[in-house]
Amino acid sequence: MSIKYLYLIYILSSLSVASGFIKPYSQLAKSLYMKNKSIKVLKNRENFPYKKELVEFDECIKKASVMDFKIDEKILYLKQLRECEKIYDKIAYLYLKSVRKSMDDDDFKTFSKLLEVDIYKSDSLKEDMLEYYKKNRDRKKIALGEKMLEDANIEKQSRERYEQEYAQYEEHIAVLKAKEAKRLREMSAPSKRQKVTISTKKSSDGYDFIAENFNTFRVTVTLKFKKRVNIISDKKLPLYFELDAKSSKKVLHVGVKDKRKSMMFQSSFSWIMGSASAVHDDVAYSIPFKKGSKIRVSQGYNGKSSHRHKNAIDFAVNIGTPIYAARGGKVVRVESSHNRGKFKKGYGKYANYIIIEHSDRTLGKYYHLKKDGVCVKLGATVKRGELIAYSGNTGYTSGPHLHFSVSKVDERVMNRSKTIAVKFINAGEIIPTPKKGDFIIVR
Repeated sequence: MSIKYLYLIYILSSLSVASGFIKPYSQLAKSLYMKNKSIKVLKNRENFPYKKELVEFDECIKKASVMDFKIDEKILYLKQLRECEKIYDKIAYLYLKSVRKSMDDDDFKTFSKLLEVDIYKSDSLKEDMLEYYKKNRDRKKIALGEKMLEDANIEKQSRERYEQEYAQYEEHIAVLKAKEAKRLREMSAPSKRQKVTISTKKSSDGYDFIAENFNTFRVTVTLKFKKRVNIISDKKLPLYFELDAKSSKKVLHVGVKDKRKSMMFQSSFSWIMGSASAVHDDVAYSIPFKKGSKIRVSQGYNGKSSHRHKNAIDFAVNIGTPIYAARGGKVVRVESSHNRGKFKKGYGKYANYIIIEHSDRTLGKYYHLKKDGVCVKLGATVKRGELIAYSGNTGYTSGPHLHFSVSKVDERVMNRSKTIAVKFINAGEIIPTPKKGDFIIVR
């Protein structure tokens, strides 16, 4: 940072503290300094014809940096900064106009020079630039273009992973009357949404809410009221609670507040697999492969490929590789009927998997298994190191691998799961964070 800009920000900070105007000065000055970096790069691009505006911006910044910073002139100074900002916005518009012209004229040389300038781009322009660059990158690869491709790929993959996790969530489910719940209970195969129900049962002074969980796993439930007229509840609303597998219980009672008036309410609920109250034990997990195997970590925690903000690990292994339980627990969910896998949006639903509930109520998830590659039955209790499946290439995947994670329900939002950073143990040695490219010999 040049001395004049350091001086500018220092004076602005001093002035803003003295006058009580911290944000209008220091933040705007800092923002303009960062923008000036891009303007300097643009000055060196002979393909950009709007040199007059670049000079105007430079003069505006110089004028701001040498102004007399007196308390009684703070408004004038702010106006000067705003003027610089207006000139920058004009330059940004002309830049976007030039980029579009270079694409329309198929002038890849000019496009390449302009792409290297880091100036704000609208979402629609980014998409157009990305498509144009992808079609022409064989002419010349550009660092910023490659970064745009990588960012777009990360965003797409992260969205697919999130959608896969979010698919475990069911919402806007109607609260039933007692008779409706009874009929549903008698059904031989309720739908996924119907595997958790809440029904009302009339009592002497109001209604009891009865929750039932027909799943083989614990769920976290959110009960909300859209309307409440003349009612009083025995618990704080909205209500959050958990239900054990194959269980039912009374979760709420509402009564009439003023007996001289009628009561009325409208409610609905949502549920998600897992426990929000789970607290992960301080345990180390086994590497889920047989002894003697040499395993490569193809993606680690917060991986750039598809684990952005995820505590999950991908082990690159061939189809049919035996998978062993990294930690003991109860098998609460399995899927092994699919035989499709592709690195394409919408393929997440085709993943084969096993989910094991641990003693601390966290869930161990093993994904992308081989068709008919599950070796254990739903409801079975497995021990650490027990054979549970064979790896495959099903679901949203770029190649054969095992995706492993440990998760619980996110207690902050209650509508999605969150992954937990865990450590591994191999022949007595702790491996806290396996990284991409690591080779692990299972001992």
